[in-house]
Amino acid sequence: MLHHSSHLLAATATAPAPPLAVLTGGKSGGHVFPALALAQELASRGFRLAFVGNPESMESRLAARHGIDFHPIPAAAFVGQGLLARLRGAVVLQRSLRRAWMLLRRLRPAIVVATGGFVSVPTVLAAVARRLPVVLLEPNARAGAANRLLSRWARWAATAYEETAADLRCESTVTGVPVRREFFALPEVGQASGRTTVLVLGGSQGARSLNQALPLIVAERLVDRRIALLHQTGRGRLEETERGYRAALGDRLASASTTAVGRELEIAAGPVVTLCEFLDDVAAALAAAHLVVSRAGAVTLGEICAAGRASVLLPLPLAGAHQEHNAAMLVARGAARSVPGDDREALAESLIELLDDPQLRRRMGEAARLQARPDAAPRIVDRIVDIVGAPTAPAAPAGGAGP
Repeated sequence: MLHHSSHLLAATATAPAPPLAVLTGGKSGGHVFPALALAQELASRGFRLAFVGNPESMESRLAARHGIDFHPIPAAAFVGQGLLARLRGAVVLQRSLRRAWMLLRRLRPAIVVATGGFVSVPTVLAAVARRLPVVLLEPNARAGAANRLLSRWARWAATAYEETAADLRCESTVTGVPVRREFFALPEVGQASGRTTVLVLGGSQGARSLNQALPLIVAERLVDRRIALLHQTGRGRLEETERGYRAALGDRLASASTTAVGRELEIAAGPVVTLCEFLDDVAAALAAAHLVVSRAGAVTLGEICAAGRASVLLPLPLAGAHQEHNAAMLVARGAARSVPGDDREALAESLIELLDDPQLRRRMGEAARLQARPDAAPRIVDRIVDIVGAPTAPAAPAGGAGP
């Protein structure tokens, strides 16, 4: 018996560790949240995880919250910048490359998965120098500058749109945008027994025009309605947005207080408005929402569709018009309303239409859920497994395994 046990212990001691996948990308939610969705799927397949990002950006906080080992690396944009910014970016990149090389030598990952943002550049270049396979994720119709640059060395890229392939110099496949499982698990929204809840998402970096328009719409068109408005303002924009609400509401503002979520403004016999800079748990906010007002970034729309919520979309006019494309797709399928050019009156009319018609909101939510892609993360990880081989042992607990 002791002899048999010693053989088991020896086999356990020499068993290879599960492969490590290094995720890198950051600055905006469009880069970080897909990485977290992939982390969830990778961990369930037995991979160990590490996240390389900017210590001053949102990825450092969110990786820790999801139990993923975080490794900080400095980052600065250098494409499409002025001369001084390019020079500074080149200096930062040189320092970051050295740090990334040392980090990958120590971690010995099986693969590097980059989700966009300039913080991913040094880690991918170090991976290429160390002959590690690189996979990219590009959720937008037009690839970002970092992914366009890195695609010449990548093994493969996962995209949300066919047209993205024209921007990339590696093999690519349309998989859809990976979304975390908790969004798909949200129940259908029920009838509002008290206040109808409206969730306002300007994106992780905020939307100044939304922050300016909503206070006026609430004061002019919604001031007598029993609604609860949860308004994400973006980092550094809470105070100016609160000032906008105070100025628009005047004597109708009954009270203001600080809560665990943010600042709460209560209008006499009318709405309750809660302001926060950033929502770490968008899934929980969507669970309570009857209606969403949002920009039309691919990742945010993936989450709205997975949750099955009606939405009013204000596409950000960016190069390539990918947000307009995203919004038009949902409008054509009866899943959303779209407001062009941040038209305040059109936004107010769309809000009133949907607040007044819970059955329409329900039908739009059902149509949105039909556009969700629950297979996106599994398909991407299937390809990663094909590249590196299946894990040989269960993943370690949180702290290395991820969410």
